[in-house]
Amino acid sequence: MNLAVVDNSYYSAQVEELIATLPETVIDRAGNTINLTTKKWLLGENSKVLFLNWEAYCIGNPVIEYAFRCYFVQLIKTHMAGSVYSAFHRTVSVLTRRDSWYKLQDNLDIKEIEQILYQILSDYANDLRKTSKIHYFIHIRSWYIWCVEQELFGFTKELLHQLLQIKILGNTQGMAVLSNDINKGPLTDLEIMLIRNALLKDKGLLIERLCLWLALSYGCNPANFVLLSELDFTERVFNDSINESFYELKIPRIKKRGQAYKRSEFKTRKVDHQLAELIKQQIKENALAYPEIKNRPLLMRNKINKDLLATDLSCFAYNLSTTMFHDYIDKCIKRLNIVSPNTGEVLSLTPRRLRYTYATTMVKQGASAVELADLLDHSNLQHVQVYYNAKSSIVERLDIALAEKLSPLVNAFKGKIIDKEINSTTSQAINYQEKANFRKIHGIGLCGAKSLCNLYPPLSCYLCEKFQPWRDAPHGKVLDDLIADRNNYITKYGESSYYVKQLDGIIYSIAQVKASCNETDKNSE
Repeated sequence: MNLAVVDNSYYSAQVEELIATLPETVIDRAGNTINLTTKKWLLGENSKVLFLNWEAYCIGNPVIEYAFRCYFVQLIKTHMAGSVYSAFHRTVSVLTRRDSWYKLQDNLDIKEIEQILYQILSDYANDLRKTSKIHYFIHIRSWYIWCVEQELFGFTKELLHQLLQIKILGNTQGMAVLSNDINKGPLTDLEIMLIRNALLKDKGLLIERLCLWLALSYGCNPANFVLLSELDFTERVFNDSINESFYELKIPRIKKRGQAYKRSEFKTRKVDHQLAELIKQQIKENALAYPEIKNRPLLMRNKINKDLLATDLSCFAYNLSTTMFHDYIDKCIKRLNIVSPNTGEVLSLTPRRLRYTYATTMVKQGASAVELADLLDHSNLQHVQVYYNAKSSIVERLDIALAEKLSPLVNAFKGKIIDKEINSTTSQAINYQEKANFRKIHGIGLCGAKSLCNLYPPLSCYLCEKFQPWRDAPHGKVLDDLIADRNNYITKYGESSYYVKQLDGIIYSIAQVKASCNETDKNSE
């Protein structure tokens, strides 16, 4: 029935009848069956329990209630559960809590409903504008537009035209990237290095470290990670003779319509050895804690999610929620207690900030828009353009003083400084050839490895725990040459790159060795 032709004298009764005829179930965009007969609609979200709780809000007007319910039935069909939940609280929750909402609960005719509703929406928009949150109004306006398109009572094209005049600026998510916000925007290369080094040393709760390392490595949404299964991790041996292998992780997609939470599509990513070891340890812990469970998730909750047991999502009852994933990262970064060189304060991290960081790093390394969209699991290029608009050619230059100042924070050197006289053998000596004069070759230390090394001496040796630099070696000269090489590279190519990031790690390690040797010399005087 078209409500626009119902007589005002009995429209209320007609609307209440229509509310009763709403479908008992609806199929969401992921293929889950959503029960609409209860006062709390459980959404098809595997990673956390999300309800549209109608009884929590006093709508009080059958016309508006019908419009709300019809809209969210449609939204469930076309949007992800998290988006539906957010829209519900940006419309039903905020509007029914407005002081003037009670005016809609009187015995009103249609014209009065139209005018009062418009006034409530206009006042709300003005309040949002005062607090620089006008972007929240997009949810309200989308609801109103849909209701006008459906020709529902209480919504008119004339008033919609006035609502469309309200300018809605974008939210601040993209601004954090565009402005390189030091608290919410992408991390710097140095901050990334500090996190990685701290994680390598950390002995805290395994699942906390794993959540942080996953987010740092792949930049996915938490909803991707909480869907991971132990079987998604694969070790492949490619050289039996020397027992070398590599690792892969199939990360479930979440943004494809019709398969949002069905684990039917994946993106395969390479896994570095440090992360692979954490994943292996987590799988062992899972097996010890839950030996009876088959097809275990990689990231498991301590207690089963009973709300999912009697639903289509029962197979996800042991998966972490996205909230838990957030909490684990927050606990881990607080325990690491990393002080940002940019702010002088303890580093603040969220999965979204790590996603910004991953995306900007890929852009710096030359990823195309198509490649970046694939890495971030976007179905189009619209959402990745912000990272190219924010791309900066300004890279902080390093000098010796700055490198030595920052080196204790990075703490990249893992070897042991020794005196040259301790070991007279030269069979494993590491030599350095000066850049300006190839005839000048200096011994800088010993290699303590007893097996085949896959590093590229001499510079990469400074990052190896088996390297034993000599205390009286010219590490300062090595540092001078490498900093000059780094800055010349930036001058030539005009932007950061993976090569520069590699050099930075080595530079900080050499600076740390040099500073340690100088400190020893001072103490011996």
